[in-house]
Amino acid sequence: RKANFRDDLKDTWKLKSWMYGMLAVYGLRPHELLTKPDIDWWLSSKNTDNTWKVHADCKTGSRQVFPLNSHWIELFDLKNPDRLEELKALSSQITNSLSNIDYLVQNLAQYCKKIGMEFKPYSLRHAWAIRAHMLGIPIKAAADNLG
Repeated sequence: RKANFRDDLKDTWKLKSWMYGMLAVYGLRPHELLTKPDIDWWLSSKNTDNTWKVHADCKTGSRQVFPLNSHWIELFDLKNPDRLEELKALSSQITNSLSNIDYLVQNLAQYCKKIGMEFKPYSLRHAWAIRAHMLGIPIKAAADNLG
């Protein structure tokens, strides 16, 4: 890190890592995490299937997305309250315009390239589809989950 690195940005890697975990577990489009996330539902005791609610303003509209592997939720610490507060703060700072969300997605991709990940965030969506196929999940069910 540069000596003049902004102190308020030093821990952004934690949220970016959390986002990668969500993309891997749910096969989401990156903007589906950032567009009006329903964190209250995510943490709700009524959310027994650990679904993520995609907002109606997203590309394919509103839906509830199921995890491909529910054990990964704990492995990747996806219910971490600190990360969720960071997501809430980030999503409230942006107007949900496509250009703002595209900037954040590009920033995530640049960060991951900088640390040596040789794939883009959207690639995790494709990997989710491949894993679903290998696990024998019917194509229609996987497609519905992916939106």
